[in-house]
Amino acid sequence: SLADFRADNKWRDYHAFSDYLFFAVAEDFPIEVLPEEAGLIVADAYGAAILRSPERVPLAAARRKAVTIRFAPAAAARLHSLTDPDGAPSALL
Repeated sequence: SLADFRADNKWRDYHAFSDYLFFAVAEDFPIEVLPEEAGLIVADAYGAAILRSPERVPLAAARRKAVTIRFAPAAAARLHSLTDPDGAPSALL
């Protein structure tokens, strides 16, 4: 929502953790408030369309490695919890 976008300024920090930054919004969202450098996805209940693709800003190799290393155990624990909800280590979820 527009109120969420205006209240949440931490999205600016997401550039440092991704190659591409997109905003996904509903059809009635006022897209003129979104930054031009970000990608734009407009969605409804039946599908979505990419209206604007952002420029790729590659992650630094060290940051990509650090993000991947943190992601792997969390993803494995979540996958494990699907098959064994009582056995997944909660510290990794």
